[in-house]
Amino acid sequence: MHPFVRRACGALAGSALLLGASAVLADNLQTVHVVLAPRRGLDNASNDGRFDKALPSGEPFRVEVSIKDLPRRVDGEAFGTLDVWPKLATGNKCKLTGDDDIPQHHKLALIASGEGDNVVLKAEVPALQIGQEFCFLFDVRARPSAATVQQIASLAAEALVDDVLADCTTASTDDAFAKALNKGIEAVKLEKEVKPESASRAHVRFQLEGSEACRAAAKLAKDEDAQGDEIERLGGEHDKLVKNLATLDVPEGLQVPMFADAGFLVPIDRLLVKNVDPNKLAAALQQLKVRISDPAYLDQKTIHQGWIRLLEDFRDALAKADADKAAVDKAVADAKAEAKKLPAPELPEVFLVDKFIPLRAILEAAKKPDGMPDGFKPLPIAGQIRDMEQAYKDDKKIAQLELWVKNLRDIASVEKSLEEARKERKETHAKAIAARKELTKKLVDAMNIADVRHDIEQNVGHVDTEYKLGRAKTPPVGNIAAIDVGAALAIPIDAATQPWLVPYTGINFYFTPIDRVIPVGQLVGSWFLQHVSLTVGITLTAPTLPGRTLKPIMFERYPLIGAGIRWNNYSRVSLGTIMYQIADRNPASTDTDLGFAPFLSGSFDGDVIDLLNKAIKK
Repeated sequence: MHPFVRRACGALAGSALLLGASAVLADNLQTVHVVLAPRRGLDNASNDGRFDKALPSGEPFRVEVSIKDLPRRVDGEAFGTLDVWPKLATGNKCKLTGDDDIPQHHKLALIASGEGDNVVLKAEVPALQIGQEFCFLFDVRARPSAATVQQIASLAAEALVDDVLADCTTASTDDAFAKALNKGIEAVKLEKEVKPESASRAHVRFQLEGSEACRAAAKLAKDEDAQGDEIERLGGEHDKLVKNLATLDVPEGLQVPMFADAGFLVPIDRLLVKNVDPNKLAAALQQLKVRISDPAYLDQKTIHQGWIRLLEDFRDALAKADADKAAVDKAVADAKAEAKKLPAPELPEVFLVDKFIPLRAILEAAKKPDGMPDGFKPLPIAGQIRDMEQAYKDDKKIAQLELWVKNLRDIASVEKSLEEARKERKETHAKAIAARKELTKKLVDAMNIADVRHDIEQNVGHVDTEYKLGRAKTPPVGNIAAIDVGAALAIPIDAATQPWLVPYTGINFYFTPIDRVIPVGQLVGSWFLQHVSLTVGITLTAPTLPGRTLKPIMFERYPLIGAGIRWNNYSRVSLGTIMYQIADRNPASTDTDLGFAPFLSGSFDGDVIDLLNKAIKK
């Protein structure tokens, strides 16, 4: 045997011995803790378990689930199973179809250890394929405890309370009590139903002790419904009145712009007096300037600019006149005379929050659902419209404004009634909730009598804490390169009748990290990526051809290239070609040609890097 082959085999044999020794240390396993999320359907991503670390690749590990981390408390003796399988094996979905022929599907027992809230369920998971997403299906179960029986009574009461409220005279029936109890049993995953006679005794107990609570809760429920109907009626009336605003006329005839003063509207020409408050004059100017920049007043920009100039001139004239009575009187007279020359704005306006808006804007808003502008309060606006009537001279126009006042006051009245009705219903709702709780308590007491408890405890079955899924991915820790040692049967093209049997070594290059633990037939994912590799190597001998001179290309040996398919974890079959230089048949010529010898080979495909790493760690 060639010395290189002997050395390679010796190293690999030593690594294998080390790996075998490490396997004895079976308890030296990594532990992965899982917290199971609340159930929302087995395929829902929000249902994933949370793993506290990455899954180990290529080696067994332990999975632990703490009882206190389960979606709901488990009372009594806990146990269960864990299914683990590659997600790709079930159509890229974490869902078992009942098909047992799933590669790498492991069904493992969950064994409980510890006491009380410190109980932990454990399972030992075999090595998983690298670089794959795995599904973990936890089926955790327990036997019912006293707390579970109490929960069944509560669930049954909730299921029955509406039926009981509908008819307190008969307080439902024996059959209804049985169905409610069985709903509670089903909710906590008990596997049997309560006996009819137990449900009948619960029904009798409720009739004796819960009838009064039922009548009180039923009356409040009816009162709440009636109040809800009244709120709905008032809401419809309110909407009708608001829509009616859109049918009213917006009368022209406003003679001067308005000034908003502490919630009241004043014709702005009322400020043209000798003892005017400078602050009010400044506020009026500011309100006019806001109108100029408002698109809603674009068609009245010239009017407002004229009033701004008039008020500013009036302010300056008063300041200049100081205490001179004659000068002040003249400033007032000049301002009033100038005001009569300014055009009238015609269209009415109201003040909302911090600016004026034309009344026609409210009319347009009333045509749209929820279209009223911010700050719309019908009663204050009605008062402003009444104030604005001072700036009108036409009685017919004033009558049109009065229609606005009436409609707005009607809206305000309905809104007040709505507020009172909602307040009353809120108080009734609070009382109804309290009465319903009292009724539910009476039902729970009836459902939890000794006969029912004994019946449930005798029909134990298994309480399922719900199937829970987790998903996690193993890291791609394998290598894409591997040492290849084998023998090739080659047929030189230059002498097809003289085949070679040549030992060789080389490196195989895969297209993905390769798993060396999982049997090839159990791998999931791309068959091509997991099986096919390219080989670059060199022969360990330099065979000859009779009558021809061959020259090695490198290291006194022949290079080779090829492609192979592995048929188990460490063996492969390859096709390729060996390359060599061959001298010209003419002895006088120094020319050489490149020769090829296609080959079929079998080889040992060893991830030596991984083997050595494991040997060093151990």
